[in-house]
Amino acid sequence: MMFSSLGFSAAALAIALRDHLRGLRKIVKRSCGYYTATAKRHQENEDYATCLEIPLRIGDRVEKAVIAAVADGVSGGGWGRYASYTVITMVSGGLSAWLTELVEREERPVCETNAKEVNTIISDLVMRADRTLKSQLHHLAQRNIYAASTLSLIILLCNKMYLGHVGDTRIYLLTRKGRESSIHQLTTDHAQGNTLTNFIGSVPAPTPTGQPSVDTVEEPIDLRKHRDPLILLLSDGVYKCLGSSNAEIGEAIEEVLEETRDPKTIARRLVEKARKNVEQGLCSDDDATAVVVKP
Repeated sequence: MMFSSLGFSAAALAIALRDHLRGLRKIVKRSCGYYTATAKRHQENEDYATCLEIPLRIGDRVEKAVIAAVADGVSGGGWGRYASYTVITMVSGGLSAWLTELVEREERPVCETNAKEVNTIISDLVMRADRTLKSQLHHLAQRNIYAASTLSLIILLCNKMYLGHVGDTRIYLLTRKGRESSIHQLTTDHAQGNTLTNFIGSVPAPTPTGQPSVDTVEEPIDLRKHRDPLILLLSDGVYKCLGSSNAEIGEAIEEVLEETRDPKTIARRLVEKARKNVEQGLCSDDDATAVVVKP
């Protein structure tokens, strides 16, 4: 793929895209937000999240792309935050650069981008983040210091949603039919009990293949076929404390939606609801992060 020939770092991507985005953001309505809270038992929050709204000028119009992601760091020696930050920064930064380059090359309409190309880019970026974590922490292994991360991300482009997933963070799609709403879990947990079986980075018990396996979709989800869709990306510190089933989690989300429709406020209320259940002893204490996207 063309991406592999681009020799950029995450920091360079942020700088290169800054001026381009500043010039266009004023004409794009904000549609996503996130909120996170640190577990009392942690010195620092090992979750990390982002929600990038990328205005792409295509001819005489602006088409908005959205990249949203949540990652949950796992570590020995306090490196979980580093792992989740590295994964989010490298993958979201790489996707931002790829989308911008796609428009600038003008080889074909952006809205004709196919799932295979998107999936390949996501997988390549995840593998690159995996190699980076392993190489940077290799010298610490003898001290039993390790770091790994989950990742759940979405890309919204031209009313279509693509996704990538590793680990046990989750992506939900909430839709409406009449007055009723339904919740759909779009990801499968890569875990047995509380033990991850698929992750990015390195832990004492590696994955069978030695590298992460990335779940994607063969065809993008056409959001135009869903009424009033709402997309939620949640760390286990949120969904495990909202309910023991998707039905209970959906009910908890509906309670929040009765109060607000603002994505950032929804995210904050969900995290606060999860933390309240921790305080009441209804679930275990963990970092809690929610990302909410309103297409």
